[in-house]
Amino acid sequence: FPVDHEFNAHKTAVATISLNLQETKNQKLVESMILQAKRAAIHLGLPCGTCSRARDKPLPAHLKEQFPDPPPLRDAYNLMGFPHLKGTQAIKVQTANDLYEWGVKLLYLCYQHGIKVSIENPERSWLWGVLALLVRQYNDPLFLEWYEQLDRVTFHMCMHGGKRAK
Repeated sequence: FPVDHEFNAHKTAVATISLNLQETKNQKLVESMILQAKRAAIHLGLPCGTCSRARDKPLPAHLKEQFPDPPPLRDAYNLMGFPHLKGTQAIKVQTANDLYEWGVKLLYLCYQHGIKVSIENPERSWLWGVLALLVRQYNDPLFLEWYEQLDRVTFHMCMHGGKRAK
C-alpha cells in the first residue's frame, strides 16, 4: 500500500493512499497497517530537503535571478540542524527531524518483526548520518547491529527509465 503526501508535486506511477505522515494519528495508522497486513518488506522514501547536500552548491545562473541560494541547514557536526536556525528554517528542520524519528521507529518495528526494509535518499544526503544517530539513541545494541548490517545499494533511477536525474 503506497503512501504519499498530497503535496507531492510529482505524478506517481501507481495509486497511493494520501496521508500526512507528520500527524501522529496517520503514523499510528501506518504502523498498524504494517503489523496487521504482515508485510514482508517496506520502503521508506523520507524527504531529503533539509538534508540535501545540494544546498552546499550555488544555484545555476539562470535561477539566481529569481531565487536566493538555499542555505545549508545541517553539516557533519550538526546533523540535527544548525543551532542558530530561526523561523521557517528551524521549523523545516524540526519537522523533518520529527519525521526521521518516526522513520527510525518504523525501522525498529521492522527489526522487531523481521520485516525487510529499504530506504531511499540521495547517496550524499545528511539523512544517513541523522538516521544512524537516531538508531543509536535506542540504546539497543542488536538494533544498531541490524541497522549497520543493512546492505547499501547505489541505484541511479535515470538509468532505469526514470524521467529525472535521480
